[in-house]
Amino acid sequence: MKDINKKDTKDQRIALFDYLKAFFIFLVIITHYSWTDSERLNILFPFIVSMAIPGFMLISGYLLYMSCERKYQTSIADLYAWDILIGKFLRFTLPFLVALIVEIGFQMFNHTDISLSSVVHLYLVGGKGPGSYYYPLMIQLIFIFPALYWLMRRGSIRGLIIIGVANLTYEIMIHAYGMGAACYRLLVFRYLLMLGFGCYLYINKDEKQNKIALLIMIAIGIAYIVVTKYTGYEEKLFTYWTSTSMMTAFWIFPVFYMVYKLLRDARPSKIQIIGKASYHIFLTQMVYYGYVFRLVRGYLPDFTLIHLLVNVVFCIFLGMIFYLVENKINKIVLRKVLSWGCIIIV
Repeated sequence: MKDINKKDTKDQRIALFDYLKAFFIFLVIITHYSWTDSERLNILFPFIVSMAIPGFMLISGYLLYMSCERKYQTSIADLYAWDILIGKFLRFTLPFLVALIVEIGFQMFNHTDISLSSVVHLYLVGGKGPGSYYYPLMIQLIFIFPALYWLMRRGSIRGLIIIGVANLTYEIMIHAYGMGAACYRLLVFRYLLMLGFGCYLYINKDEKQNKIALLIMIAIGIAYIVVTKYTGYEEKLFTYWTSTSMMTAFWIFPVFYMVYKLLRDARPSKIQIIGKASYHIFLTQMVYYGYVFRLVRGYLPDFTLIHLLVNVVFCIFLGMIFYLVENKINKIVLRKVLSWGCIIIV
């Protein structure tokens, strides 16, 4: 007999993640404003605002592991089934293509030369606005996550260590082979440890974590952020996107874990729509900051809070409309593609 209370708890936890995604997308809009380097040293930035994408990765690791657990039957091959892959691919690709078309439209309006090669390049790098790396990361994640799932299900601690070593190896290799920032930002391997921690949380969601271990992690995370941001120390290993490197996982995971334990029974509400629309809002802010804001700011008073308010309201409102419309279209397209796939397989 199905445990009704267990089902309710699961739904509430998903509601909590929607609230967290709403909070993180708000931070994304804030962080992509044109702050100066000195303003970004405000304590709120490295410890809270910069944790937006790491937070999204933790949630992604949790939810993707939960999804894989439901669909896993006998082997990892089960997770590469046509309907699973195409569903995830379309979920990320269709809204991105809309944003990409809008970006191309703005470029044409600005008399930028457009060619097939430039369009292909724009697609591969995830667009042009801030956060344009996110789409390529998500597409890579679709195909590599079953491997992470396989590692973690064989032992959460051992799997987490292996994933952490893989993340560290990636950071070492980019220096050994002289990989530039433009390439580094497009590869999901820089977030492996964040994803691993998300998996770990799902696997051990009903277990109490060692408080001393959590405090040690927080101490390591705080020390790393303070040293790299406030002491003038020049980072030798995590030279690209230091503020969201794998070391910051030691700060964000314990905080995320405590929030999860305190608010896991959060009740569903209409505010969840912002979290559900977070990917569409992300794409909206990418286009907005890349092409629109520089036009809008000329009509606004030179006051940061007014700029931020306009940015947040515009991106969230338009992003939610984008989500509601595109979500219906996506479901129709997915049904047609799946039916087409079944015909081909037969």
